[in-house]
Amino acid sequence: MRNSTVKLKFSITLFTILLLAYQNEAQELAVANSTATIKNHNTAVTPEQARSQLISFFNQFGSDSDVADKSNFSDYLSKMNQLVLQKIKTIETDDIKDALQLGAKSELLRAFNILKSAQCLIGTKQGQFTKQKDHDGQEIVSFNLDELRQNARYGLVEQFREGFARFKKDQVYGFLNYCGDEVIPNQYEMAEAFNDGRALVKKVNWFYIDATGHESNALAKVIDAQAIKHGVSIVKLESGKFAMIDNRYDASNVLLSDKYDEIKPFVGMDIFRVRNNNKYGLISLRGEVKMDVAYESIENMASPNLYKITQNGKIGLMNANWQIAFAPTFTELGEFDVNGLAIAKEENGVKLISNKTLKSSVLYKSIGAFSPLKIAQIQGETGLFGLIDVNMNVIAPPQYFSIGDFNEWGLAEACKVEHKCGFINTKGAEVITPIYDDLGKFSKYGVVVVREMTKDCNKNKICKTDIVYNKFGQVIITKANEKEVSTMKIRYEVDSTLHSDKYITVKMFIDEELQGFHLIEENTYRLITNTVYQTITPCDANGMFRVKKNDLWGLLETSGKVVLEPTYNEIRKQSEGYYPAMNAEEKIGFIDKKGKVLIPFEYDDVKSYKNGFCTVTKGKEKWGLINKFNAKVVPLYFKTVILKDGHYEMIDQKENTYSIDDKGDCAGSNCDKFEEIRKKANH
Repeated sequence: MRNSTVKLKFSITLFTILLLAYQNEAQELAVANSTATIKNHNTAVTPEQARSQLISFFNQFGSDSDVADKSNFSDYLSKMNQLVLQKIKTIETDDIKDALQLGAKSELLRAFNILKSAQCLIGTKQGQFTKQKDHDGQEIVSFNLDELRQNARYGLVEQFREGFARFKKDQVYGFLNYCGDEVIPNQYEMAEAFNDGRALVKKVNWFYIDATGHESNALAKVIDAQAIKHGVSIVKLESGKFAMIDNRYDASNVLLSDKYDEIKPFVGMDIFRVRNNNKYGLISLRGEVKMDVAYESIENMASPNLYKITQNGKIGLMNANWQIAFAPTFTELGEFDVNGLAIAKEENGVKLISNKTLKSSVLYKSIGAFSPLKIAQIQGETGLFGLIDVNMNVIAPPQYFSIGDFNEWGLAEACKVEHKCGFINTKGAEVITPIYDDLGKFSKYGVVVVREMTKDCNKNKICKTDIVYNKFGQVIITKANEKEVSTMKIRYEVDSTLHSDKYITVKMFIDEELQGFHLIEENTYRLITNTVYQTITPCDANGMFRVKKNDLWGLLETSGKVVLEPTYNEIRKQSEGYYPAMNAEEKIGFIDKKGKVLIPFEYDDVKSYKNGFCTVTKGKEKWGLINKFNAKVVPLYFKTVILKDGHYEMIDQKENTYSIDDKGDCAGSNCDKFEEIRKKANH
């Protein structure tokens, strides 16, 4: 409906241009409200309720003492009319003129017109009234305009504005009052909505009418007109120029503004962009020049406080006070990002500009996009890179051959010369000095392997040397830690899973062959192993690792202290504090967590301790049971000794079965024979 109305109402260029520009300004477009009552709740109300609503509305202009008698609606309107006129006169005679007074006067003139429209409610007892909102958003009770909109004779019925609704009937315009009466008959070929008490209308010539329909003198040299607000309108003159006028133009013939080739809204209905020839400027609603007509373009930006201007092919910015914030020196200007920063290009480079501080950075060769960490790369005149933050503070001067992206630890790869790299943090500090030829990726535990190329003294060639760092730039494993082999052949690799739930595993390779592992405590980055081990078993209940090196086993505390150097062919998993260990003669005994021998190395095989007893053997089918003091509770005589249902059972070579309890005493059958075996062994 809106587009059809625009075509119907504005058949000439001026109105097509202006209305399209104004269509987003709901308070200034009468057309925008032509369908408003469709959305309103059409609850039928009485004329008495309409009168009460109007009295409630007028209370803002006068107190009960100002207009005492509200029971007589006619008398109330008359006294309120006098009060409003008095307030208008007070504003008009005030020496101080400002925007607040301009708005206040508009409200009073609007109220004055509503008083005129409300005259129709005096004595009215019947009518089709509904609650709705007028063009300005004010709650009103008035005639249901939908009744007329369904009549084919009406091409347009707008919402009420200043007490009157503009309508088009039989192709000419008129005005309705609150009761739906055609108080200003449809007789105008063009008409604007009321604007501070007067409406622009055209009948051969353009002129004003007031709320009674009284016509002013013709407006001199005006061929087209468009009402704006606060009694101001834009007109097209016979010369083809545009200008602004106020509601006194019929008497004064004085233009509010200079004459221009074009006037269009720029910021709401308060600032207007004007053009003469191919140059643009800005004026206010009252025609005051805010910016001279001296620019090839003046454009809105996504940033609400800045506007793009172009002069002599160069771009600049003006602020919300219409002052030059950045002189037109830019060849290109990007949009402001979420940090309030934009990249501006000049002949010799680019710079950052801020819409918050209205300051700019120095010139750079290039500026990258800001990361989520609010850091961007800058490239200096020499081609080297640095870092800048969103406050335009240089956190790393341009001194790097390259800078990578920041990782989850807030570190970025930085190379001062090609292939000599390290890591810098978000403050620009070099956490790992850029001297390495190759950088690995930081693991999820905050550990990284770096590599430098070094001459191997023995072979006089370039070899790889690995070093392990943590995220704080602290060396965890250096090339000096491995004394047994040439460090030039060592390569490290951080495992992706934790060892014993709290230790980082680092694999070591020599000539690409896996040699073993290091352990690093996850939280402290403390190196647990001062040497590499072929195997490191999970940490046990005693806080010990069983470690293997050079095919021999030892014990290592979680503190990193070597309790027992790898000296045994085997150390098995501990049971009840005892570790089965095998010596070089392949005999098995038991040691404690400090490496002390608890049970001599005299057995061919042993089981784990259970309830203070351990199954041991010295040769085929010579199984028995010892306690923790190596006492042979069950002589090493039996074919098998097994733990069953909490007690031990023995089977001899003749398949006889014996049983002992948790104290080592025989229980059940064959006890006499068992005691004979035990007695014989003891002698």
